[in-house]
Amino acid sequence: MSNNPLHHLIGRDRAQEWTRARVDDLMTQDRLDQRTANAVVEKAIAADDPMILATPGQVWTLRPQHGGNGLPECLFVTERRTGKGGPRVVVEDGATGSQEVPLQDLTLYRLDTWFWSGPATTAKRR
Repeated sequence: MSNNPLHHLIGRDRAQEWTRARVDDLMTQDRLDQRTANAVVEKAIAADDPMILATPGQVWTLRPQHGGNGLPECLFVTERRTGKGGPRVVVEDGATGSQEVPLQDLTLYRLDTWFWSGPATTAKRR
């Protein structure tokens, strides 16, 4: 966890807290052992994998290789949902208002900014 790229977004303490919580979730919900859960979370962080990372308060920016396809340049995540159709997020793109999209759609984007609720509320990837 020492090279966790989330440190630049939300600070070292919050990144460690968030990472531990995701590891605990995987251990509880998916019945993974701690070593495996740590590996899954670390890999997800390194890959900007929205299945693990996406949470309200984040801005995801379109990856350069997907530009020019008519997709919004950035999406602000306002809510994460689960249900019959699989995991989904409610996002705002600054032009069309709120929309609910499959979480999988965020794979075209990378986590760029995280508005953490608490002191020192914004950080941007360097």
